[in-house]
Amino acid sequence: MENGVYVASKELEGGSYQAFVDIAPKKRNNVVQPNDFQVGEEDQPSPLVSLSASEDRTQGIDGKTATLEAEGLSTNGPTTLDFYLHGEDPEPYLGALGHVVILDEDAETFIHVHPTSDNGTTFETHIDHPGLYKVWAEFKYEDDGLITFAFIIQVEE
Repeated sequence: MENGVYVASKELEGGSYQAFVDIAPKKRNNVVQPNDFQVGEEDQPSPLVSLSASEDRTQGIDGKTATLEAEGLSTNGPTTLDFYLHGEDPEPYLGALGHVVILDEDAETFIHVHPTSDNGTTFETHIDHPGLYKVWAEFKYEDDGLITFAFIIQVEE
């Protein structure tokens, strides 16, 4: 981030998209702002992706591995997401050892979660509605920079 501007590059197929901007002004409440945008021609159909729960909750990216252990995947109480990083120690990034974003299948519910402690990679939240959710967990590594692991979870009633 330079001069208050954060730039991220990502190649996308043509279609309609929604980007969520999570703004945390000093001494104010966070604001999540969805922004719609179009890539390519207006009449180009959006790529449709149907979700199914991740059967394998261990992922490897760029030599780093993360395993998700999830508890309480229901609307009846807290949902705990534990990420085991297989001997790696993430560095603080934007004030925390990791960040988790959870988005429901219809892109209507956006949840941003920080770790429950300053020195761990356990995250806790409450999910109000049953369904499929995509979970992105971001960790910063000294040697490889920022790596994002993605999982899909099923939340029951």
